[in-house]
Amino acid sequence: MLQSLNQSVCMRHQTLFRVLLNAMTHPGDIYRLKTADACDELDLIRGISQTLLDNEVTFALAGQAHPFFSAQDILKWTHSYNVSASEADFLIVTGPDGDTKISQLKRGTPERPDAGATAVFLLSRPIGICENRILLTIAGPGIAPPGRRQLPILAVSKEDIAAIQAANEEFPMGIDCFFIDPAGAVIGLPRSVTIRRVE
Repeated sequence: MLQSLNQSVCMRHQTLFRVLLNAMTHPGDIYRLKTADACDELDLIRGISQTLLDNEVTFALAGQAHPFFSAQDILKWTHSYNVSASEADFLIVTGPDGDTKISQLKRGTPERPDAGATAVFLLSRPIGICENRILLTIAGPGIAPPGRRQLPILAVSKEDIAAIQAANEEFPMGIDCFFIDPAGAVIGLPRSVTIRRVE
C-alpha cells in the first residue's frame, strides 16, 4: 500500500513538472496544472512546491502573507531551506510588493546563466482577469511566428514587471518566471523572453 502511494505521488509530481516544462518552452501559452483536487488551492500550492523544491535547493517568500501557507509549511512539505532572496533558488511571490526581493535574485553568470533564480508568482486572480489591466507584449524564442505576442492579463503589479525586466536585461543571465492562478492555470516566461508594457 505504501509503495502504491509513493508511486502515485511520484507520478503526480512528474505530471506537474511536464506541464511546467511545457509552459516554460512555450512562453505566453496557458497550460493547466492538475492536482489531486482541482478545486483545492492549498493542494495546488503543495503540489507545485513538492515538484520544484527539495533539500538541495533554497527558497524565499515575497509579497503579502498568504492565507493558506507559510515558510514553515513549505519547509515541512519539501525539506527545502528558507533563505534571503539574494541566496534563493526559488522566490515564491504571493501578491504585490515583491519587486524589492525580485531585484535581489541571483541572475547567474555569463559562464553559468542556469544559476539564475526562478520566481513563482501565485496569482490572486485567474489569468485574464484583473482590475489593474497592465498590457504586456513578449518576444523571443519559443513564441510562434512572428515571434511576438500579447500576454494574457496577469494580476501582477507594474513594479514587479519592472523588476523582472531589469533582472533580464543582460541575457543569457536573468531569472525565469512562472505565473500560476488559483485554478491551476500557468504561464511560463524564461529569461530569454523580452517583456514590454503597452502604454
